Amino acid sequence: MPDQHAPQYRYEHAVRATAPKPGHLLATGSFQLDDRSVILSVIEGPENDALGFSGMATNFEHTRLLRFGLRGPLVERLCELPRWPYEHGLRQVFSDPRGQGPSPIGVDGAQVVFSTLRAANRPDPDSGAVAYMLPDGQQVRAAITGYQRDWAHASVGIAVAIWALKTNPAGGQQVTLAVEQDAGMDGRFEVSGAIAFRDSIVGAALAPTAPSARPAATNGHRTTDALVTEALMVST
Repeated sequence: MPDQHAPQYRYEHAVRATAPKPGHLLATGSFQLDDRSVILSVIEGPENDALGFSGMATNFEHTRLLRFGLRGPLVERLCELPRWPYEHGLRQVFSDPRGQGPSPIGVDGAQVVFSTLRAANRPDPDSGAVAYMLPDGQQVRAAITGYQRDWAHASVGIAVAIWALKTNPAGGQQVTLAVEQDAGMDGRFEVSGAIAFRDSIVGAALAPTAPSARPAATNGHRTTDALVTEALMVST
């Protein structure tokens, strides 16, 4: 049966529940976590404040296929962090925004070194090497390639994915995270907000909106609701 939903927003055809794919690829991250080699695609949407992850973790005897989502105000606020397309690297610090205790995702920060190769048709580097610092002094070293839109979604998304794979958080678990980005002489910038996990990229379908209630104009992006309390968890 053909889809009767008429697209109202930019990219809506690519991210709604009946779409052939959840959204556009933002980056690919690969890293070693304990005895597992992990490859994850970071996918935008379907909402403005959401990211999806699809990939695998393998120890070459057992392979776990991964598919989960991240949603919350922090995802949207990461768009506000400045971009430095000609910088050689930057540092990110992850913390409790209230200053009470350690990083709530079990990853203290990230040190990034960008590739000298430029992406096609834009000034940004095409990839970066990242060292994620853990509280026990250990590091998870990752390569993030082919990133689009901005670096923060890719680097912070992979940091949260590391936490999810290490701890397998309970369904409905939410954390509030502060992200401080330091690019040296350009200064430090910080955003914070809540994030939550779900066991699907697309998640529960949003209730249909009556045509008369739709906004007459948008800024070119799909509108979002407040963070919902649907059951959210990382798939096992």
